[in-house]
Amino acid sequence: RAEMHETRVTSDALLAEGKIDEAEAYMEARRAVFLKNGYLIRKLNQAYFSFYGAYADSPGGAAGEDPVGPAVRALRAHMAARILSLTRGNPRARVLSLGCGIGDTEILIAPSVGELVGIDISPAAVRQAREDAERAGLGNATFLEGSLEDLRFEPHSFDLVFAIFLLHHLPDESLVATIRQVKELLAAGGHFY
Repeated sequence: RAEMHETRVTSDALLAEGKIDEAEAYMEARRAVFLKNGYLIRKLNQAYFSFYGAYADSPGGAAGEDPVGPAVRALRAHMAARILSLTRGNPRARVLSLGCGIGDTEILIAPSVGELVGIDISPAAVRQAREDAERAGLGNATFLEGSLEDLRFEPHSFDLVFAIFLLHHLPDESLVATIRQVKELLAAGGHFY
């Protein structure tokens, strides 16, 4: 924990000085040290720190006091409200989230819709989403491990499909295919956000 704290503080300092290349090289070197010591971290970057800084089991995560958690929660609430506006208040709406991660936005949406299905390729993220949904008593939220290509859904079966923080990760050829698949999944009058 102390080593990760040091890594976060040093990375933040380098970034604050505008030393982006140095920060990325430092984070990669530190990832190699963690890997050598049995910590399987695929990529160490600011997204890693945001995830583990805001959602760690202990307050503040790896960096101590969490400076971004409140802002992230406010952003999630704002996005959930925007997404819900597309259901037009339909309490029976069937909603699909692509790249749901740990399900924090989905858990905000689920109480206002009939069914919410979240999918993600990360087993750890899906496990966390399931645990949090269960803890929140959400019987209408299902989280599945896999991609849109792996999982099969009935055509025209969703009133709303959303993919926040996902599309920019896809290569162009996958992006086009994903949009085609989403179009096939949307019911008449459905929305993609």
